[in-house]
Amino acid sequence: MHQNKADRVDIKAPELYGWNLLAAANAVEYTPLLNQKLAADAGLLKLRKYDDIEDHPTMVPIALDEIHRNTNLDEPLVKLNPEHKSVSPFLSFWDFHNAYTNFETTPTKVAESLLVKLEASKSMNYMRFLSSDILQQAEQSTLRYKSKNPLSQLDGVFVAVKEEVDIQGLETKSGTSFINDGKPALQDSTIVAKLKKAGAIVVGSTVMNELGWDTFTVNPNTGVPKNPYKKVLHSCGGSSGGCSGSVAAGLFPFTIGADGGGSIRIPSAFCGLYGLKTTWGRVSAYGGATLDPSLGSYGPIAATADDMTIAYSAIAGPDPKDPYTLQQPSVSLADYEKCSDLSDLTIAIVPEWNKLSNEVAILEKFDQVQTYLKQLGARIVEIDIPDLELAHTGKLWLTCFILNTHLFFFKLYLKAHTVTICSEMSNFASKFSHKRSSFLAYTRIMSVVADILKIKELT
Repeated sequence: MHQNKADRVDIKAPELYGWNLLAAANAVEYTPLLNQKLAADAGLLKLRKYDDIEDHPTMVPIALDEIHRNTNLDEPLVKLNPEHKSVSPFLSFWDFHNAYTNFETTPTKVAESLLVKLEASKSMNYMRFLSSDILQQAEQSTLRYKSKNPLSQLDGVFVAVKEEVDIQGLETKSGTSFINDGKPALQDSTIVAKLKKAGAIVVGSTVMNELGWDTFTVNPNTGVPKNPYKKVLHSCGGSSGGCSGSVAAGLFPFTIGADGGGSIRIPSAFCGLYGLKTTWGRVSAYGGATLDPSLGSYGPIAATADDMTIAYSAIAGPDPKDPYTLQQPSVSLADYEKCSDLSDLTIAIVPEWNKLSNEVAILEKFDQVQTYLKQLGARIVEIDIPDLELAHTGKLWLTCFILNTHLFFFKLYLKAHTVTICSEMSNFASKFSHKRSSFLAYTRIMSVVADILKIKELT
């Protein structure tokens, strides 16, 4: 069946806003076969037409009790070399760590200044936070530096995490108006616990769109995060828009987002930042909402490569509370500083996929990067990916653009999200079927359309 040509696919999808959008949500939920029609028009049912896929999925689970019995569950934190630190106009963790070490300031003083900035930036719709907890964490970090005993290079560095990750004392609402409303988390997620163990000061939860189903972080529940480079016209990207916006605004050197099909990488690109979707099973999902459990993973959005790297090293590693993290090697940054000679590196590109972009500026930058990597000695090879068009067709995005509190466009189109992720998010939403009307209208439509994509249990 192997098709190697990635053709641009024309998609039929509604563009709705305001009352029409709400009416459409009601119609899709209560009109038989309308969701089937929307899915077919969007090309989501094409996968069902192929019965000769040669590769079969593995259905045998990993024997979790046999995995890596000798795995070190308490690995030492990786340190970066200050002689090779990233050059950037942003403040990085280096600036905080060096200022504290040289007694130029303290985490407590920085916390007081940050709280003023957080209050002033509320109209940017980046996050929620607890002032008292921030000051308490900062005071503890100040005492550690005073005694010349910081926990790591991240001690006293201020960070935030996406709202689908538990922070003790805050509600993990996953972008909704009602999930965990009035029910703050009783304990930290593993990610937050690891950051705090390194001495990082976890400030609060960043805004995301409802259930992560969007690439622009359009969320009337919280307000739409504003891109600091262009507050009105430019999006922060999504679905980790609060993460990227707050870093680009200079509030944090890095934040922790979540990514199933671009929700770290897209906002990083929109805000000119570094982003890393970590390998599935590399970072513990314990204490996270697990909106898309088989595809989603957590990772950093950062101002510099160094911030991204140290954040990754702090949150990665095995966790007995998440057995799927036990099958991984130790975190290693052995080649991190090897940037001047890439002669032993081979990089693949997919020309047919890249042709799908008609943005000249993007393609020009792509060519410039290739040229630069070649100059450093890297070998660039062109490859074909079998069934690329089918893989492309089996994906779905929801794109929204907010005009004001009461008006937004709704559009479905094929690009970069798998049918799997829609099905998994629909499964998550179905846990709250008794409150389906409390979801935003576009989430309701997406859920009903995604319902027909699920694999039905055989009887």
